[in-house]
Amino acid sequence: MNKYIIIFFIAVFFLRQIIILNADDDTYINTSNIIYDEKRNIIELAENSKINFNDTNILVDRGIIDYNNDTFEVFGNFYLYQEFNILSGKNLEGDTKLNNFTTSEVSYIYNNDLKIDSDRAEKSGDNVIFYNNFLTPCELDGYFNCPTWSLRIDKTKYNIDKDKFDHFDTFLQIADYKVFYLPYFSHYGAKAPRQKGFLTPTFEFNIGGDAGIITPYYLPLKEDTDIIFKPKLILDNDINVINKYTLNTIINHKSVGGDVYVDFYNEKLDNNSKTYSSIRLSSKQILNKKNTSLNKENE
Repeated sequence: MNKYIIIFFIAVFFLRQIIILNADDDTYINTSNIIYDEKRNIIELAENSKINFNDTNILVDRGIIDYNNDTFEVFGNFYLYQEFNILSGKNLEGDTKLNNFTTSEVSYIYNNDLKIDSDRAEKSGDNVIFYNNFLTPCELDGYFNCPTWSLRIDKTKYNIDKDKFDHFDTFLQIADYKVFYLPYFSHYGAKAPRQKGFLTPTFEFNIGGDAGIITPYYLPLKEDTDIIFKPKLILDNDINVINKYTLNTIINHKSVGGDVYVDFYNEKLDNNSKTYSSIRLSSKQILNKKNTSLNKENE
């Protein structure tokens, strides 16, 4: 009996070595059931198989890895996570390194705070394209906390290297109602280098008043100075952005000793009213390791 147990463990050990050698030195497969065709260099994965390569982990229902033809196919559901990004979907087809793939019924969580639900997605090199999707900001802290509004988008192109999102044919949607249309807009993610462009928009409800959408625009001036423009478009029956708006402009200057903020605020809430403006100056200076100076001035 002991002899058969020893032979079994030796066979498992050599099978594991064959898989690693034929796959990649950086690829690790963890599964309860596996079939390996040494002649064709194909691995068949059972349900709940986990694959790890580089900094990417993927959990699959069932799948086939064909190293000779450089193809990877998942039958059913899969769950891929990389740092703070999570991609799940069905029926994935691509190469063994997932540099290129197609999949359907996609849900993508970006950096724990942005969620995209898409009918279909394609990845080609550094670009991921989502088709017929909904986008909404979310906070992921063990559960989904998403607002009731979303952006209904025909096509979203995400460049991984630039960390940039480009959206085409977008409707602002509240529940099942489309209330605002944008033919194109783009914004950068949290990991993008300092570049000018739109940031993730936000939507505001006011009890007893009009709703509005804030579309921040980021403009770096120098290495230590930048500006964020936050225009708020009032969504009433007329959608008159000239006579009804708010604009918040924030200038931030960073130095070795601390930060200086200049906050300009302009507001006009109806056709006949004046424009109200205010300026707030605040600074935070590090005096020493134990003391910090905070100053605020308003006009």
